[in-house]
Amino acid sequence: MADRKLKVGFVGCGGISRMYTDIYAGLADVAQVVAVADLQPDLARARAAALGDAYRAEAARHRALGHNARSPDDRDVELALAADDEAAAAVSIRLYGDHEELLADDEVEAIVVLTPPSVRGVPTVAGADAGKHVFIQGPMARSVAEADEMVAAVNASGIVFHSQCGSRYSRGMAHAQRAVASGLMGRMAFARVDLNLFRPAGYFRPGRWHGSWDGEGGTAVFHHGRYIIDPFLLVVGSPVVEVTAYSGAVLREIETDDLSL
Repeated sequence: MADRKLKVGFVGCGGISRMYTDIYAGLADVAQVVAVADLQPDLARARAAALGDAYRAEAARHRALGHNARSPDDRDVELALAADDEAAAAVSIRLYGDHEELLADDEVEAIVVLTPPSVRGVPTVAGADAGKHVFIQGPMARSVAEADEMVAAVNASGIVFHSQCGSRYSRGMAHAQRAVASGLMGRMAFARVDLNLFRPAGYFRPGRWHGSWDGEGGTAVFHHGRYIIDPFLLVVGSPVVEVTAYSGAVLREIETDDLSL
């Protein structure tokens, strides 16, 4: 593990934070999560414990790989492995009750916003105002106006900001974008995309924010369709000028839509 690591704080410790725990354990040589925040203290405590376990497991993996690769007299490798173990054992993750408390932590340099979609704008703007770099899970915002507010705060502060849109970076999408942009496929007259994504009934069970306007802000297109709509628009290379749509809750008894055309 490197001596200089980016110090990171998680804002939101719900389900999606499990994936980011694995991601940041794999980035342990360049970044370290030092704080987590959630309105539910139990979630914050559980995420801090999981991060500690993940860092220790990653150190053990490094040690196993190092032992397999080193020669019997390779003292430098042995010292590096010992340092990895010591750093993992010393991991101490601070707990906070909300994003404002976490942003007051001077050690935190960047935040990862993992809240429900309806409340990502507030911690993003606050993080930018506090001079913290910001990464947020998508979708970015509930409206263009909210997105503009976030971008304005980012531009004013000069921090680094990214909203998760990983599906546009796959090899297939890169090839498709180059093929269309180069003209090799000829002139485009029509383009269509379909996404058949199923969520089981348990995903929308009572007590969760999924399928509610307050928590999710939209379902079929807003939260899930973006995974294909974003790279589709990138490949097509054309701005949206008009939208005609049908949307409704057809399969589930939820507030938001579960089918959109």
